[in-house]
Amino acid sequence: MSKVSPLQKISLSLRQEMAQLPGNEETSASFTFIYGAGSKGLSPFELDLSGKMVGETFSLNVVQGELSVYLEHLYRPLLNVLELPAIPGDLVLKGVVTTVEQPQEREIITAMKEYLGGGCGGGCNCGCQ
Repeated sequence: MSKVSPLQKISLSLRQEMAQLPGNEETSASFTFIYGAGSKGLSPFELDLSGKMVGETFSLNVVQGELSVYLEHLYRPLLNVLELPAIPGDLVLKGVVTTVEQPQEREIITAMKEYLGGGCGGGCNCGCQ
């Protein structure tokens, strides 16, 4: 069984819990990224996933002011996948590691370019520009 390790293509199944407001429904999404391809090394989010095996579950609860620091280069891609606004409230997720696989070289290069490149493009103060 594969475990999360550097420069692997990681896919997660995520369920966002909307506990803040009554009547909100939970949303689900899949998120795939190259683990460890960020220019500053591993983000705190990636460190929390380190060594997890396929099928292993995790949860995270990050307050609004710490999201960009916790997610670093994965901030904008994850918000896009979850279809969240530029600066969401607290983020409460449950997830499972669905796949860990060897990416193609071009996928690694593309990911590094995106993580190094021009930021998210939206003045959200995420620090990626």
